[in-house]
Amino acid sequence: MARPIKKGVDYFSCDTDLFNDRKIKRLIRKNGIESFTIYWYVLNEIYRDQGYYLKWDKDYSFDVSDFFNCPESLIIDVLTSCINLNLFDEGIFNKYSVLTSKSIQQRWLKIVSDAKRKETDIIQHYELTLEETPLTLEETPLIMEETPEKEEESTQSIEEYSIVKNSKEEKSVRTVVHDYPKSCKFIETATFVSDYLLESICLYDPTHKYNINPPSLKSWIIDIEKAIRLDGRTEDQLKFIIYYIFRTNGKHSDFWSGNVQSGAKLRKHFDTIKNQIKSEKTNGRTNHDYGKKLAEADDFLDRYYSESEQ
Repeated sequence: MARPIKKGVDYFSCDTDLFNDRKIKRLIRKNGIESFTIYWYVLNEIYRDQGYYLKWDKDYSFDVSDFFNCPESLIIDVLTSCINLNLFDEGIFNKYSVLTSKSIQQRWLKIVSDAKRKETDIIQHYELTLEETPLTLEETPLIMEETPEKEEESTQSIEEYSIVKNSKEEKSVRTVVHDYPKSCKFIETATFVSDYLLESICLYDPTHKYNINPPSLKSWIIDIEKAIRLDGRTEDQLKFIIYYIFRTNGKHSDFWSGNVQSGAKLRKHFDTIKNQIKSEKTNGRTNHDYGKKLAEADDFLDRYYSESEQ
């Protein structure tokens, strides 16, 4: 009997600047440090088994959760984020339930080519290496507009991955398309700020209902996008306000944490909270851990105030 052709590889290379990759940073921020371990495990299995892809199904989801002794829902949440961040190709996964990416395929092709293997073909349906490199979304410079605030016909969409129960009440991944007004130009940035706000709310209060039943972030994203586009807020400014409310244990944290529970409230109370931070810093009204954390961000505060006063 002929020896089966080996498809997997015994090793794969790793970039030393991996942890400076913004996708990895966002994965960890959204799902916790354990998400990287799960992602790396799946990546290792891709190279070990088929070399450049992995067929995902409910049984494999269970196998991974069993290996880590963690809830299966955590594995699915991490997978969802990986696809959303384009660590795995979205189109191939939606069509074939296969995890792969252009970089995975390119790395595999180099390994098997260096090893002088005869079989180096990639399944045509999964082929990504022949495609042009897709354009990546970059943060757009802030442009102040005087356009009246109104909703226009929806032409722009952003794809989010949600976990839903099928007829057997087992979890699977599907794509939910959210349409946004054509005027919205900062959807990606607003999405990251919305995620940070939700994460901060849940960390501040572990018993909060959002930990069990997360809200739809579409309205949050729209309101925060308006704060960026119409009010001139930056991503750093918005995130620092959130940091002040939920992560400094400040004098007014209890009050603002109960009042800023959505993107609309963050936008509404931005100036009031900003002025309160400035007053506390000017008057030296800091103490204990709060003062220490505020001091750690002192350089950022100085830049923030100078920007907000211009």
